[in-house]
Amino acid sequence: GEAELRGYAVPSGAWDRGPNTAFAIEKPTSMPPRTASRIGSALLLAGSLALVVIAIPSWRLAIPGRWFHEALPVWLLFALAATAGGLRLLYRADYDGTDWSPERPGQRFRSAVLYSRANCPLCEEAEALLADYARFLPPLTIVDISTDPDLTERHGTSIPVVEFDDQIRFRGRVSEVLLRRLIRMSEPE
Repeated sequence: GEAELRGYAVPSGAWDRGPNTAFAIEKPTSMPPRTASRIGSALLLAGSLALVVIAIPSWRLAIPGRWFHEALPVWLLFALAATAGGLRLLYRADYDGTDWSPERPGQRFRSAVLYSRANCPLCEEAEALLADYARFLPPLTIVDISTDPDLTERHGTSIPVVEFDDQIRFRGRVSEVLLRRLIRMSEPE
């Protein structure tokens, strides 16, 4: 059967490889695209503004205090690093996805449903994470629970809820580590 661990579904067979296998700590390979996009935008803006201030003498001289003028090479280095880091994060948010792949390639499951609602950051994060693994999953059906009183009553504040083949696999935050295990342990269709 399926076990529950703090709201995360643990797939059948997860315990077959030993008692600690299902809970081994794995570091995800990348941050969620939405987070990378926000941090990248902030770094790009900060770095660009700093470069503009440094490049225009009248703006640079308008900054009071010696802390800025005596450390101008450090501020220039900061501005260049922030700009480059911001560009890199924005690129990753758009193009990286995931380079992880299970031992047996192919799509798992016949259906995938994400129960969600508007203004739900966890739902947006779950959708982005599932999109990163789309090559292993069927097309995702997104259902807004606020349009159906029965779904609202059934799922309430436990959203997002992710179902594969009519089985609830995740409630609340979708764990990338457990999603990978679920994909790895499932047979390709």
